[in-house]
Amino acid sequence: MIAAAGDRAALRFLDFFTANIRNPNTRAAYGVAVRGFFAWLAEHDVRELGAIRTHHVSRYIETARFLQWLLPAERSQYLSDYETRRRENAEILCTGIYF
Repeated sequence: MIAAAGDRAALRFLDFFTANIRNPNTRAAYGVAVRGFFAWLAEHDVRELGAIRTHHVSRYIETARFLQWLLPAERSQYLSDYETRRRENAEILCTGIYF
């Protein structure tokens, strides 16, 4: 997503993580957070950097905060249920058939 936004965006992204964040542990933690956010964006069909809005960030943070309080087994079950609902909703949108 960053590379697709052009050289200026890619350079700014790289500068932020290398020049602005000196601590390697902090840099690694931010990297994990950014990868998680970009994966979440892809799951929600946000494919361009310019398409990210504040409501995307808010929804991602709310989801992440909710998930951190779940035990690992509960988290797995929630994500499995979420994926099932997402597939069912996609099917309804495509076919108009309700389960």
